[in-house]
Amino acid sequence: MKIYGVIFDWSTSDDSQVDIELFDSYQKAFARFNEIIANEKKPEISWVADAFDEHGEILDGYEFAE
Repeated sequence: MKIYGVIFDWSTSDDSQVDIELFDSYQKAFARFNEIIANEKKPEISWVADAFDEHGEILDGYEFAE
């Protein structure tokens, strides 16, 4: 039996976590991976929506490296 894992390692300046999900097929793991990436690109779901004001300026408390 094979087990496929999706590991999502994230951190912010004040928190961090590693989310681990296991699947019984590559297809299920790949689908979940793509779902996570798609969600992270949506500002209304991701923390990114909280980092900017209505004019696109970075709010206090957030730092972005170039």
